[in-house]
Amino acid sequence: MPVVALVDLQPIVTASLAAVVVVLEGAQQLYQWQANWILYRSTAEALKHERFLYLAEAGPYGGSDRPDAHLISDRDAAPQWAK
Repeated sequence: MPVVALVDLQPIVTASLAAVVVVLEGAQQLYQWQANWILYRSTAEALKHERFLYLAEAGPYGGSDRPDAHLISDRDAAPQWAK
């Protein structure tokens, strides 16, 4: 936190800000919020894509007599987050 160190503040304020940053970074590493968010969004987009294919009866759902059965069988191939 060199920027805060250059400002004329009490050392306790600078140390407190640094401690807050360290605690927040530790929580981020512990709970993996960024990785979870990326996995969540990629799964949501993949499911949205499958929904549009299903509703339009396109792709693997087009020539099938039972598109519901194909949709259910594709669930097994879904990422872990979607299960």
